[in-house]
Amino acid sequence: MRGVRLAVAVGLVLATGAAGAQTPGPADQPGPWVLDLRGTTVSLPSDADFLPALPSGSVVPGRGFGIDGGARWYWRRLGPSRLGLGLDATWARGTAPGTATLPRVVETFTRVAPDLSFNFGQRNGWSYLSLGAGVARIAASASLAGRDLTPTSTGTVLTLHAGGGARWFTRERLAVGFDVRLHSLQPGESTPPTMRFAASVGISLR
Repeated sequence: MRGVRLAVAVGLVLATGAAGAQTPGPADQPGPWVLDLRGTTVSLPSDADFLPALPSGSVVPGRGFGIDGGARWYWRRLGPSRLGLGLDATWARGTAPGTATLPRVVETFTRVAPDLSFNFGQRNGWSYLSLGAGVARIAASASLAGRDLTPTSTGTVLTLHAGGGARWFTRERLAVGFDVRLHSLQPGESTPPTMRFAASVGISLR
């Protein structure tokens, strides 16, 4: 199901890019800079490598909700696209309420990552594909009957990410847009990488 959602979203991105494939003039290109602020949802890991020791049958959060923000600077053309350099930060949290016999579990996902984007379209609307690498952290804690269980954290780990989205400027300086993204977290040799899916919707300013 996750793959279907991603395929549909990327298809929309590519379709938007194709619609704006004609090369705009210098005054009608994406940019020159934008600030993004979006609400986001991120799939959270549920395997034991990322969680504290939990009683059998415990429920863990499958999805977190939070905010995603960043800045982009568009600096030159490359074929039909305009290159952009950016920096993003994400924070999301998920909670699974407990019962009298099972703990309440809280997971948080944070990341900071630069990226390189390829932008297709016009000044008042463009789609993009982007990729990059940065650092991320997944932390989890649990409590049962008022007693905190031992928390766990991945520490700071490498994250690789790739995705795409679009922005539409409804006013000169205000746009609405979306972003879909896959994050590959690389905890280290003892823990295999995990893929996380994120989707964000919000506004952009320029």
